[in-house]
Amino acid sequence: MKRRYTVFAVVFAVSLLLGIQAVEVVEANFIGPYLPNIYIRTDGSIDPPTVPITKVGNQYYLTDKITNYQIIIQCDNIVLDGRGFTLQGRGDSYPDTAITFEYNLTYYKAEPGSGRQNIVIKNLTVTEFNTGIDAFMSSKCMITSNNFKCNYGVLLYGCVNNIVNNNTFSGNGKCISIDGSSNNITGNSFSNFNIGIDVAFGQNNIVMNNSFSDVSASIQIYKATNTTFNDKIMNPGESVPIPPTTPTPTLEPTYVRSNYLSYQALFTALGIMTAILVVVLVPLVYFRRRKGKP
Repeated sequence: MKRRYTVFAVVFAVSLLLGIQAVEVVEANFIGPYLPNIYIRTDGSIDPPTVPITKVGNQYYLTDKITNYQIIIQCDNIVLDGRGFTLQGRGDSYPDTAITFEYNLTYYKAEPGSGRQNIVIKNLTVTEFNTGIDAFMSSKCMITSNNFKCNYGVLLYGCVNNIVNNNTFSGNGKCISIDGSSNNITGNSFSNFNIGIDVAFGQNNIVMNNSFSDVSASIQIYKATNTTFNDKIMNPGESVPIPPTTPTPTLEPTYVRSNYLSYQALFTALGIMTAILVVVLVPLVYFRRRKGKP
């Protein structure tokens, strides 16, 4: 009987250890679900209604920072004004998108520009997301005066006649990716990205008066045609690398003599002379007194 209990205990312990190891493997490989969504519904309502977004007509205003939510826009003709507040994710290594212009394949025609229309996103800071804004198939939208700190700033796939201007982009991947036509990218600032603007397909896109720093290439063209970069028409396969910055020379410090240094040297010399006199005179006086001399 005791042997049976012993065998059962051993088998149970081994099974428990194997189960624990299996659980640890699953947890280690588990990335986690997408973040919960905030919806601006087709009727203009906000879902859930408790989030810090206020609606006045077709204007939507953030009233506080929003953390660990994605925003899904399901309607047209609205303005989302961040008013300087931040939309913060859980880290750019997760596959989250801060704002998505929803495209319903069962309702819209699958052709460029057939998605959301006349949406304005402005005055918002987007950080700790993999992608800032996915404006898939949208048209006549504006993304302006925002600050993006993401791997990918704005995706304009299948987009027509959109404007992206006066934004600040910093991250690791591509600031703006374009697969569409007649989009206008002006007055933006790009830093710490691999590619500033990637134009894959489409035609007649305009890229003007943007600034780039710490970017491998300011613009990269794949098969898009008639892309205007400043005053130049770019051809498929072209890119514009950023020249390396010249390091600022290091200036050696210049030392200027002053009266203070002169006084300091004088006092140091007097101190040394006083020490020498003490070392010489004190033994001399001592020995003279030992011999009875005054």
